[in-house]
Amino acid sequence: DVAVEKPDPEGLVKIRELSGASDLTYVGDTADDLRAANSAGVRFIGVAASDLPDREVLLKQFQDMGASAIVPDINSLEEVL
Repeated sequence: DVAVEKPDPEGLVKIRELSGASDLTYVGDTADDLRAANSAGVRFIGVAASDLPDREVLLKQFQDMGASAIVPDINSLEEVL
């Protein structure tokens, strides 16, 4: 339950507060996901599917905005955790 949607970090901030966790990792597949993570001070792992239209644009956005890792699919997540 958030008042403002992504890229606003409200949802991630609420998760941190409710869980009491100090170290969170957010996995997402859009630049707005990464913007929200950056604003909340949360580690971000980007998912950029190999068959995604405009994949190169998304990869550049993830790299430029500081994703801590980028994987081609969710099944590769364990490799970067």
